[in-house]
Amino acid sequence: MIRVLLSAAAIVVLAGCVSENSSPSADPGPAGPDQCGAVDLQNLVGRPVSDFEALQWTKHPARIVRPGEMVTLEYSASRLTIWTDEGDNISRLSCG
Repeated sequence: MIRVLLSAAAIVVLAGCVSENSSPSADPGPAGPDQCGAVDLQNLVGRPVSDFEALQWTKHPARIVRPGEMVTLEYSASRLTIWTDEGDNISRLSCG
């Protein structure tokens, strides 16, 4: 009897791991690793963030993340994220 109950419990737990919708999302967005333009701006790494601000970037959404700032965890492949160091220089550019 205990084996039957344990087996039933295991089936219920494993059933919770199955996704109801295994099809890809309806709008996966454009394909490609650089959807935000970060590759084109790699020459800004090491330069002051004001150099980026002077570009008046409007191609894609962008955010500047300074040390210690909290960021949202949702991923947006078309958003440019500019990471800065303590001196307000660009340390990294990435999509997301």
